Amino acid sequence: MKRRWQGDRRPAQANTSSTQAHSDPIPPAKIKFETSSDVDTDDSEGEQASESAITMKEPEPKRARFDQGAPRTPSQPQLSSPNTATPRWAPSQPRASFKDPRNVVPHIPHIVTPVPLPHRPASPRVAPTSNNQHQFPQARSRHYAPNNKNERRPYNPPTPQNHSRFDQLPDADRPDPSLYSQVGDNASRQTLFQRANQRGQFIQAHMQRIQQVIMKEKEVNERLATAKKESEQQKQELEQLRKQHEEDKQSLQNQLDEQTAFGKDMQTRKNNILAKKRLHKKDAEELRGETATLQEKLKASEDEIASLKKSITQTKKLNADLGVEKRAFKDKKLELKQTVNELTQEQTELKQKVDTMSRVKGELEAKIGSQERFISFVLNGRSVEDVEREMTESYRKQVRDALRPIASHSSPRAPKPESS
Repeated sequence: MKRRWQGDRRPAQANTSSTQAHSDPIPPAKIKFETSSDVDTDDSEGEQASESAITMKEPEPKRARFDQGAPRTPSQPQLSSPNTATPRWAPSQPRASFKDPRNVVPHIPHIVTPVPLPHRPASPRVAPTSNNQHQFPQARSRHYAPNNKNERRPYNPPTPQNHSRFDQLPDADRPDPSLYSQVGDNASRQTLFQRANQRGQFIQAHMQRIQQVIMKEKEVNERLATAKKESEQQKQELEQLRKQHEEDKQSLQNQLDEQTAFGKDMQTRKNNILAKKRLHKKDAEELRGETATLQEKLKASEDEIASLKKSITQTKKLNADLGVEKRAFKDKKLELKQTVNELTQEQTELKQKVDTMSRVKGELEAKIGSQERFISFVLNGRSVEDVEREMTESYRKQVRDALRPIASHSSPRAPKPESS
């Protein structure tokens, strides 16, 4: 059965040992920390990160309960059971306000003060209770059962397998509150120095880890800088491609304007050709009317010649019958011959005119045929609007084919070539 804390009724021996323990402070020269050559002490970022990792502290607890199952010496006061009130000497107020220095547990920061790991959450496994025992999970016993009746969980003592605070610490790093009453002994002091050195090594390992994280962050920053440079280069290339695309688009627009002007010129020439064709048709109709009149005149002259021939035959018969009137007839015959010569000359002239008109007609028909062939070659059995539409579509197709490889390199927000 455990003895309860009976206030100040303790042997004088224990009082002298505890006062001696507090009056004889620990010489700081014997606590040595091993330094590693892997840690870069010149790096200011590493120093700041390591300092921030070392100086992190949890809030000052209102109460603290230490190991209750460890073997004790007669000089150490017995703690009360978990189900009773908190002992008188528990630090429920600032440390400097205590009157009796024998009741003060020596403050060893490298062992008692918890340093949370950078990759582990600082919250303990146990839920918060009324007496704030969750703030010091290292100071509990391995055989600690919770005293809060509202915590409905089975008895599960913290072990390296199920406690998040102990899974990264070796056995030698775990605090042993049974040493607090033996501070005055040389062996206990040596043990404390060993624990302090081990804690320093543990902190040094953390500093190395922090340094590795800093180096990794530097590498990530360098990769970020290279990625930014590459993105700037890609932006410049895209800007150059956009400018080239604009220039090509402008040149193609100029070509399209030239082709449109050429089409308009061709349409004007075609209209002029059609107007000339209409004039030629009119001239041909006039020439046809003139040739018809000339043919009528020629027929009339031929009839007149036939009648004259008949009259000549009649005159021959009359000359045969009427010899008396032969001279008169001869004179008349001469006159008639002259008339026939004149008519023949007129007939030849009319024939020449008819030949000339027929030749002019052939030339005009040849010209008209050549013009019609040219127009039929241009139109090819289509209307003027169809030819113009086909030319415009062919020019647009040429422009689209020229713009397609440029549009594939440009940004998706660039305007399409068809809209131009």
